[in-house]
Amino acid sequence: MPFASSKTQEPILAEMSFLDDEGIIYRRQSNSKHQLVVPQTLVQDVIKANHNPPPYVAHPGVKRTHSLISLYYWWPGIRRSIEEYVKGCDPCQRRKEDREFVAPLGEVDKPRAPFKVTSMDITGPYLKTPRGNKYLLTFICHLTKYVEAFPIPDQTAEVCARVYATQIITRHGSGSKLITDQGCAFMSSFFQET
Repeated sequence: MPFASSKTQEPILAEMSFLDDEGIIYRRQSNSKHQLVVPQTLVQDVIKANHNPPPYVAHPGVKRTHSLISLYYWWPGIRRSIEEYVKGCDPCQRRKEDREFVAPLGEVDKPRAPFKVTSMDITGPYLKTPRGNKYLLTFICHLTKYVEAFPIPDQTAEVCARVYATQIITRHGSGSKLITDQGCAFMSSFFQET
């Protein structure tokens, strides 16, 4: 066995594992969904395949990556090697938020009816859709927490104002307060007039 570093570990690993007909080592599980024992040379490949998602999905943290991997795989020190990999993952460290509380940017009136106080923001860019959209324009009602998201091709004031007028105002009314992050698209004179 490639993992037995001392003779005392060999009997323990032998009781916990078995060879299938093709000579592949599996770790026994009580639920009969056995885990493939990964050789040390392939550990990084297994972690990478389960931690690095497609570009439109966020990287899972240590717990989620461990949960995903341990469904099918096992090796000695699995948790430690996953923690080390995630701690060294550049995209994860760049996106890691400080866990400190940040005060809100001002007082928000408590709404008394749906869509009287609404937040609007743009997320993206994402991969371009077949219809040419790269961003999502999102609206959140502060009273009900109802969310609507609309795909848009760019972040121009004209596009944002058109979506706001045709999708939100026509169905929910103009409300009394629209909160934005004061991005360029929301601060332009065109959007302010709309």
